[in-house]
Amino acid sequence: MRSISWLYCAAFFGGFWLSLTPASGQDNWEFPPVQREIGLVAHDQPIQPPPDDGLVLPSDKLPEVPGGKRPWLVEDPSKGALPSCATKDEALAAPNCGCEDVQFCCCPPTWVVRAEALIWTRAAGPSQVLAAAPGATLNATGLNSNWAVGPRITLQRNDLFGTAWDLELIYFGIDGFHSTGTLPGATAIATTPPINFAPLDVNLRYTSRIYNAEANLRRELTDRLTFVNGFRWFNLGENLNTNIGGLASHNVSVNNNLYGYQAGLDYRIWTYNTRWFLDGIVKAGIYNNSASQTTTTVGVGGALPTISATNSQVAFLGEAGLYGGYRITDSLRLIGGYDVLFLSNVATAPAQLPTTNIATGAATVAMNNSPVFHGATIGLEWVR
Repeated sequence: MRSISWLYCAAFFGGFWLSLTPASGQDNWEFPPVQREIGLVAHDQPIQPPPDDGLVLPSDKLPEVPGGKRPWLVEDPSKGALPSCATKDEALAAPNCGCEDVQFCCCPPTWVVRAEALIWTRAAGPSQVLAAAPGATLNATGLNSNWAVGPRITLQRNDLFGTAWDLELIYFGIDGFHSTGTLPGATAIATTPPINFAPLDVNLRYTSRIYNAEANLRRELTDRLTFVNGFRWFNLGENLNTNIGGLASHNVSVNNNLYGYQAGLDYRIWTYNTRWFLDGIVKAGIYNNSASQTTTTVGVGGALPTISATNSQVAFLGEAGLYGGYRITDSLRLIGGYDVLFLSNVATAPAQLPTTNIATGAATVAMNNSPVFHGATIGLEWVR
């Protein structure tokens, strides 16, 4: 009886295995007919995840849709070969699939909205002596900024005018970078010419603010790589306030407005389980920088109270970021990352001291500085 039982078991499992084995000449697994019918993009049904055994209908087995093109399914080996979107051109070639889950559907979302909090800092100021005391100096490189917080809002409209291009609008602003320094027993401020006095405590406050607006067009080059280009405006403003023992003051204010074209690449580095992802993005541009500076001096004999100057030249802005996220629901993702923003040929407040003569009023805007801003970001992304 035991041998008969083993024969029954062998026959049962052998028949089950044969039922799963592809027919002769068939290279790929197929969904059962009912699953295949549900999985077709040509039907107004959401594409379903594959059955528990991880089998997925290969794209070359899908029937052609009007226009001679096949709906686009790609295999995600990270978990059961779940179907997911491929390139934008292929997705737009497919008919409306009425998807609810954009991760499983050939149709990209129409709208993407991101709201983030930026937690950034400004690197130390340029190498410039600000005040001097017997045997000591205070340099702008020692004025390290705090961490400041500001919003970044991104609105993206996919398939602009029925094309494979996406329109992306970005705004962010941080007004609150500041650092302070004190030099006890100072005897001079490093202006042109220097302001000399009997030993006093000198207190300095160095502040910066940045604002940014972009209008970009995006287009997928592959299922992982997206080309980004468009117009960008960037504003950098700074103030350097020097208090001379409460008896006099010297203040410098600068403003930079950068306008120009930028281009970059957005790359999907890693995905897992259709929920986790990691992206990297780089953008760079050449801009016209229209800059101005105003210097005010109070309580110093022989110094002009107000001096102003303007200048314009070509500037550079480069930005790089690494962002990760987790898909909480079909429409909502938690995102976070780190950004680095680099500027070149811009005006900073400390750099104006050598180029502004507070006695004669002769002044230019020094625009040879390269400040760096960097920090973390965290927020939410909503798709529809």
